[in-house]
Amino acid sequence: MKKSLKTSSVNTWLLVSVGLTLISAVITYLNVLEKKRSQERITHTYETILTSTEVFSLLKDLETGQRGFLLTGDSSFLDPYQQALRTVDSDIRKMQRLTSDNDEEQRIMNRLINLVEAKKNYIRSSFAILRQRGADSAAAFIANKFGKVTMDSLRVNLREVIRYEQEELAEQNQSLDRLYFISNVIRFSSFTLIGMVSVFAYLTLRKKEQVNEQLLTDLHDLNQSLEEKVAERTHQLQSEKEYSETLNKELHVKLAEVRQLHDRLLERTRSLLKLNEEKDRFFEVTTHDLKAPLVGIAGILRLMELDKNSITTQQQDYVKLMQTTVASLQSMITNLLEANRIEQGMTTVVERKVDLAEVTRLAVQACQPWASEKQINLQTETSFTHPIMTDPEIITRILQNVLSNAIKFSAAHTTVRVTVAEEEHRWLMEIADQGPGFQKDELDVIFRKFQRLKAQPTGGETSSGLGLWIVKRLCDLLEGSISIDSTGGVGTRFRIFFPKN
Repeated sequence: MKKSLKTSSVNTWLLVSVGLTLISAVITYLNVLEKKRSQERITHTYETILTSTEVFSLLKDLETGQRGFLLTGDSSFLDPYQQALRTVDSDIRKMQRLTSDNDEEQRIMNRLINLVEAKKNYIRSSFAILRQRGADSAAAFIANKFGKVTMDSLRVNLREVIRYEQEELAEQNQSLDRLYFISNVIRFSSFTLIGMVSVFAYLTLRKKEQVNEQLLTDLHDLNQSLEEKVAERTHQLQSEKEYSETLNKELHVKLAEVRQLHDRLLERTRSLLKLNEEKDRFFEVTTHDLKAPLVGIAGILRLMELDKNSITTQQQDYVKLMQTTVASLQSMITNLLEANRIEQGMTTVVERKVDLAEVTRLAVQACQPWASEKQINLQTETSFTHPIMTDPEIITRILQNVLSNAIKFSAAHTTVRVTVAEEEHRWLMEIADQGPGFQKDELDVIFRKFQRLKAQPTGGETSSGLGLWIVKRLCDLLEGSISIDSTGGVGTRFRIFFPKN
């Protein structure tokens, strides 16, 4: 009986060994299929990387053809441009298809499509400008930074796609390595298990009855414990469900309140925008209406000044004081109107060839009467005479605002020096005075709107706090910059730079 039992057990474990061998074969077959899929994915990844590189190369061909044709007028540059234009869309669609299984790459592809369209529209616009306005306008158009920024963005996004594909490639390579390792382990484990099963089959069968009895006992205990935990968990889930329903109701109430607040906020925003527009219109009309009476007053005061014989010396002093006050009010109104135009985006740059030295001379000449009245010496120094491309109206407003500031805060018998010079890649305008200067803590806030500083005008003039703010905004319009070198009690030097291109 025991021998029969032993033979039966050995046969059983031998069958188990055969079963393990079959399982090993099945797992090996599945690993082979997985290897094939991994290799296909690797091929797919290399194709995506190659297509991304080709797309960027085509975009470079577009840009090279555009710039070559615009700068030289040689139509042979359009051959690679036309070839790239015919091919780039199909490559983009191919990339979309290759990356369709990755949501992040699809988001990048959406950005890429928009950037490619923007690049193509930018190139078409340059050709349109060439046909309508000529080569100089087209060259000026492509000299802006839009094309470079677009290509940089395209490069970054294409590199992002390549990075995702390279990461996928690395994962696939690691997966293949794992599959090879797992296959070897499975083969070795299968043969090892067959040997171990054969060796320990008899010992395992002897202990089987004892283990089965113990398992039955443990199973009963576990079943009882599981039933208790299921009941406890059911009660807990019911409580959580009730709590969730309560929270859901409260959330609906809060959402309704938020919608009401949003509607009120939207209505308030519309009302504020309308009030702001009305304020701007009222401000512009009011300031324009104030200018006419002031011009009339200034004319009457000028007539009184010319007719000195009919008024006393004290009355002549009063006339001069009134003229100073009227001039300050006119300057303040001009600054207010200028600030309003800048904030509404109504100030535009109109470039043309101008003599910067002549523009500077006229701006200084306009400020000469005021400087002479305050006994301030204006000096001008220019080191070149050839014309440059800029907006003379904006340059004049910048110079007059800085000069007015220097004259306003300079004492009698001092000098204000205006220097115009040419550096390697930029133009320089420098206005230096011998006034009270600015304190160190004022330099960080000097270009803020309506900023009042410690120094006071030397002739009793008023200050709106807008002049230097306007100067900074006008410099920005010309893509220039302004810096201040000032020491309290010594004087101030404004340095304004404009790029040559």
